[in-house]
Amino acid sequence: MKLYFSINSIPELANLPKKGRYQIWKACYSMIWRSWKSIILHIILAILFISVLTVIYHTFDKFIIVLLVAAIIGAIYGFIEQQVAIYIIRPHIREYLSSHGKTN
Repeated sequence: MKLYFSINSIPELANLPKKGRYQIWKACYSMIWRSWKSIILHIILAILFISVLTVIYHTFDKFIIVLLVAAIIGAIYGFIEQQVAIYIIRPHIREYLSSHGKTN
């Protein structure tokens, strides 16, 4: 699975102007919540996030450590969510481009 670090690196959107890229992304982003893969992933990641933070909270007395771990886990969660979103949305982007007569 290829990793995409921004919507600029998605092949279907790479050749489009910046404004067009974001319009198409916004139009297709709602499709992520129609996928069971995404919903299951969010549930699993939320459970893991809460579990790890609970363990850290009860292990360490310092709030700053819990906050630091929360920030790191949140960044990892965001990255995984973005990768899954792109994986799910790419077919919808292709469909959107073909139905609106745009080529990449």
